Amino acid sequence: MAQKRSEDTSTTEIETTPERAPTPPPWFADALVVLRAVRVRALWSALVERMRVERGRAGVYVALDYLLVLLTFAVSDAPHLKALFAQLPPIASALAAVWDRATLPSRAALSRFLEAARPHHVRAFGAMLLDDLIDAGIPTEQAGGLFDRDGQRTLVFDDDGTYHGARQRELADDATRPPPLRRARDLCARGYYGGSGRGDVTRTRTTLQQAHTQEWLGCWSAPGNGHPFAQIEDACLAVVRYLLARGLAATQGLLRLDGLYGYARIAAAITRHGLGYLMRCADYRLFHRTVVQAVIAQPPHATYASPDSPVRRDAWQVLDLPWVAAKDPADAVVTRLIITRRPAIEPGKPRVGKRVGDHVFELFVTDRCASGWSIEDVLSIYFARGGFEATLAQEDRERDLDRTVSWIAASQAPLERMRRCSATDEMSMSVAAAAIAQVILSETPRAT
Repeated sequence: MAQKRSEDTSTTEIETTPERAPTPPPWFADALVVLRAVRVRALWSALVERMRVERGRAGVYVALDYLLVLLTFAVSDAPHLKALFAQLPPIASALAAVWDRATLPSRAALSRFLEAARPHHVRAFGAMLLDDLIDAGIPTEQAGGLFDRDGQRTLVFDDDGTYHGARQRELADDATRPPPLRRARDLCARGYYGGSGRGDVTRTRTTLQQAHTQEWLGCWSAPGNGHPFAQIEDACLAVVRYLLARGLAATQGLLRLDGLYGYARIAAAITRHGLGYLMRCADYRLFHRTVVQAVIAQPPHATYASPDSPVRRDAWQVLDLPWVAAKDPADAVVTRLIITRRPAIEPGKPRVGKRVGDHVFELFVTDRCASGWSIEDVLSIYFARGGFEATLAQEDRERDLDRTVSWIAASQAPLERMRRCSATDEMSMSVAAAAIAQVILSETPRAT
């Protein structure tokens, strides 16, 4: 039986045109939102007035144009600059218009700009980002924090490093060839690879975050394992300035640090700035002290189990323990030491801690008092609530930050700070949207 076509059957019309109409990349909307958020703040005016990079062949472009491209690259999912510039043609004019610019610089012009960047330019740019965060960041009443058992409010700041390894090819070295040079010789060096072991050289990117609001206060990078002793001074200055700008005392700030910083020298530097500290101790001379051995010979003072781990730790504490740096006796503090013990699951030397028999001991130090912070509180803040490993994991799922735009250290650093800027913008807009929604809901009449 032959089918009869219905008279109301819909038809599809296909129209073609000889002009190209490429589809914008999927990250185009995100880039517009972040660029617009920067444009309406004082940060944009500061970049226009104060950001200067001396270079030759400048042409019609200023530093603002190149920062626009770097911020777009930080928001995008492009693996490298070549891929980014391949996606830019259909949206270049729209991106430039957001910052009142006519055109975007070419890839060659961007390369010359990155080559001309110097460390003092990077420091000036980082200072502008911190100024913007302090002036236009999340207000005090929404800054979060925690109240200890004595009723004192504390804001936790996490300073932690991530490691980006690089593989290197074998170089031919003979008399018939010119001397070999590594492109990454200034950017990377031998160091810790974050446990993966799949890298010949590495670069450390240290980030400072307010743990409650996920605001990024700073970012520092260096070859190899970085420069933790020099970087901690900049981190302390940023935290103190953040607290004072919000009407809080420096003593209400707590720096949470991993074992890279676990020495008396770091604790003394933090104390001089009036801040508190909570960190994993890497100085196992404390473990062999008589008073510590006498304490761990007794029954545990507490037991701690992380919510997402089956490992249970027995814990002891030693109050008012003098701690002196090995190299400089002037770096000394009186600290609170917490010792944990867990079963040794794998044979051999553990990655973290000190093995004694069938157990692994770990040390943690803090200046927080025992009346306000119990042993379980200290361990909970260190292992879970105070750290921002979850934030870094979320960041990695969203986009790859560890992308290389230049083999010059001063040229690579602006991209890392740009990602901090875009992440802070996204968090600030989320908080603002939640506040607006709360106001709308409170003013909406309810049905009766």
